[in-house]
Amino acid sequence: MRQPPIARFYAAISKVLRQGRLLIASEGDSSGIDLDTRYAGQGIAARLGHVIPANPMSVSSLPSIRLQNPSIQLRSLICIFGPLSYKSITVMQANEKIALVTGANQGVGFQIAKALADNGYTVYVGSRNAQNGEAAVGEIGGKARAIQLDVTEQHSIAAAAAQVQRDFGMLNLLVNNAAISHAGSRGRTLEEIMAANRPSAASLTEMRTVWETNVFGVVAMTQAFLPLLRNAPAARIVNVSSGLGSLTMNMDPSNPWRTSFDLVYGSSKTALNAITVAFAIELEGTPIKVNAVSPGFTATALNNFQGTDTVEEGSREPIRVVLEEDGPTGTFTGPESVVFPW
Repeated sequence: MRQPPIARFYAAISKVLRQGRLLIASEGDSSGIDLDTRYAGQGIAARLGHVIPANPMSVSSLPSIRLQNPSIQLRSLICIFGPLSYKSITVMQANEKIALVTGANQGVGFQIAKALADNGYTVYVGSRNAQNGEAAVGEIGGKARAIQLDVTEQHSIAAAAAQVQRDFGMLNLLVNNAAISHAGSRGRTLEEIMAANRPSAASLTEMRTVWETNVFGVVAMTQAFLPLLRNAPAARIVNVSSGLGSLTMNMDPSNPWRTSFDLVYGSSKTALNAITVAFAIELEGTPIKVNAVSPGFTATALNNFQGTDTVEEGSREPIRVVLEEDGPTGTFTGPESVVFPW
């Protein structure tokens, strides 16, 4: 006789817990499952000890339950969505790590995503253009996944967050890398862009456009993905900034780069540093760490590939920071792990 859905659900949970694995169920029992009492005689209560409510009304109201099994020292997460279907249950290893990198189809973001994939992460490769994202994933390999993501569009951000919620129900690492240096006419040299962006001449329209990606996009992404980061046993937020955004360094007359501090791009990185500090302070005392990192003057599309460092050289410090799981919070570092002043 075929087992009823609830029995198959219980059997599946018992199996993965015995194997020391993490379970994500895309659907739950429509009548509700009281795992604390209903299965007390079958040993499941000692492992879970939590009641899963019936018929959640919307994705936003779904329970995300972090559980711990002392006998195998395993933190587990179960997400319940609707009427039970045994076939919809998927299992992944308990040490599965999930990351999302914005602007990851090229440049430093691509290098970060590749390093994460090479280190066993399931990494979402964020790209405004879905085709470019798919092409990048083909090069990155591993467990990379393309995800269409425009950080200036709230509906795109919401769709990406919903996808990660459906796939895994949590996020271990958010890398806010997407950035633009200007929004003026194409084909200009770096020198021409810098001259146009000096404080006395900068276009407010161009400034707003750049800040929409570099500043407000980071806030929107972080706010949207915080619930998923909170669902992970421990999580990190890494904002890819620039030494150009350090007010302390820019006020030092001996700094040869201070004349490059402009009102469009440079000031957006100063604002990003402030956002990093604000989130780091709010999340103090939680398992979520927030840091900023500068790749240095790297040859990327941001500067018409006129930077002094190769993209591989510039990516070393960002890669170190994103892979550091037990590091500090509230730091700002640059090439060679030098600590930058805010």
